[in-house]
Amino acid sequence: MNLYIILVNYGQKKITIECIESIKKSTFKEIHTVVVDNASNDDSYLVLKRRYLKDEEVTILQAEQNAGFSSGNNIGIKYALDHGADNIMLLNNDTILDPEMIRILMNRVDNRSVCVPKMYYYSSPNKIWYAGGYINKRTGKIEHYGLNCLDCSQYDEDKVVNFATGCCLLMNRSVVEKVGLLSEEYFMYGEDVDYSLRMTDADIRIQYVADAKLWHKVGASSKSSALNIYYDTRNKFYIYRKYHFNWTASTLFFFKMMLLNFRGVIKHNDDRYFFPAYLDYKHNITGKINLKDRLDK
Repeated sequence: MNLYIILVNYGQKKITIECIESIKKSTFKEIHTVVVDNASNDDSYLVLKRRYLKDEEVTILQAEQNAGFSSGNNIGIKYALDHGADNIMLLNNDTILDPEMIRILMNRVDNRSVCVPKMYYYSSPNKIWYAGGYINKRTGKIEHYGLNCLDCSQYDEDKVVNFATGCCLLMNRSVVEKVGLLSEEYFMYGEDVDYSLRMTDADIRIQYVADAKLWHKVGASSKSSALNIYYDTRNKFYIYRKYHFNWTASTLFFFKMMLLNFRGVIKHNDDRYFFPAYLDYKHNITGKINLKDRLDK
């Protein structure tokens, strides 16, 4: 059973190379890595293409435009399916893998379940970033179990969860064919919540596997606070509506957002971008937006 790993790169050639080299140290060997350069505004594609030109285990693709996280991953997923992938892993390019991680996950994945590992902060190697996750449709809360906890074996039990972060997700080909590709209307943030809910609706289990581990360079792929606030806010409202969350979820989030936005206007900081994000949600604006045109006018 082979594995195709999908990495999306946007202007992060050094980080992506470090991730690829980490993958190459895996004890599981039937791996083909597909890097989708999401129309980077630097020389990432050329550097990656040259470096792995003669490497039969790595394929470098280039998107025509940066249409977001889901779009980049979908290009890679389609390539993998077309080239006979038995299993597909979505993996953030800002991660470093334990050599045993893939082998452990591959021993657990099947056509009725997907697998996610335990994830640590790269900057604090024993501090947990994700040990499974939970989506609460009543409150709207999306939770990482163990977030910011030092690992003292309290999250060493495997369990079924209902939220798989898009940082690392292993799935069988049949699951992809059943659930479909990632939704592309978000551009960034919320795609993994959407996909987790779709998997749950399709009776696909999300298995947290504690012995499988990676280290995540959290924040390396997105540095703009205004951008983060805008997409995270707008896309949460879309998800609440699309998946019929309890009305309390959107109501609580709306009032919290309005208070933060009011403070942001007074202090002239990035919190003032909450309300424009909400207005765009109300006007059904999806996908990528121009921050200058949409937020500063």
